[in-house]
Parts: sequence; structure tokens; C-alpha cells
Amino acid sequence: MIRKWQSEDTAPLLSLWLESTTEAHPFIDASYWQANEAVVRDDYLPAAETWVWEENGTLCGFISVMQFQFVGALFVAPAFIGRGAAELCSAALPVFNPGGVSEKRAGGEFLSCSGFSHRRQRLAG
Repeated sequence: MIRKWQSEDTAPLLSLWLESTTEAHPFIDASYWQANEAVVRDDYLPAAETWVWEENGTLCGFISVMQFQFVGALFVAPAFIGRGAAELCSAALPVFNPGGVSEKRAGGEFLSCSGFSHRRQRLAG
């Protein structure tokens, strides 16, 4: 199930973020990510619209959209990689930007291989 995150409790999101980020970047010491957890908690998450992917009450992943126009974060629990991250994106992104997401702003290579296409580019300003 995909739903909007409506809780002040960011602990589950931070836990998933730390686990997935540490696993995805084995060449960076985990202490770096741990030291930056407060920035994610205090700056990024409050500034974003976040949607979560849950299965049977388990948080499987989340996507955070910044300024209603670009993907600021997309994290999937390692145990759930390959089981629907593209669906998570496709369910949340049209809510924020029906005109399309800029490839440059949203990791174009990832989005392209996940079935997304570039529709048009909007310049901020």
C-alpha cells in the first residue's frame, strides 16, 4: 500500500534511510551517514511531501518530493529491492508534477530504466 506519510515520528523513515544508504554506498564509512542523520531529520524530511510504501505494516520504502517538483529522496529497504520501487514512484509523482519530472532533477537514468519518460522540462524561477 502506498500512502502519504502523516506522522511527526520520523524514526521509521530515518531507520530505512540509514539502512538503505549504508548498503548502497559500501565505499563510504557508515559513520558519515550516521553523522548526517540530523540533517535528513531536521531539514530534508520536514521540507518534503513524503509517501511511503508499506506491506503488512512494514515500511518498505519511501519517496520524498521537494518543492512539489522534484524527487529529493527515494529509498527502498534492502529486503524489498526489486519489488516495486517503480510503482512507488509512479503512484506518487503524478500528484506532484503532472507535467513530468525533469530528468536532470530526478535521476534521469534511474527513472528511465524504471519506466518513466521525460515529458518536458520546467525551469525553476
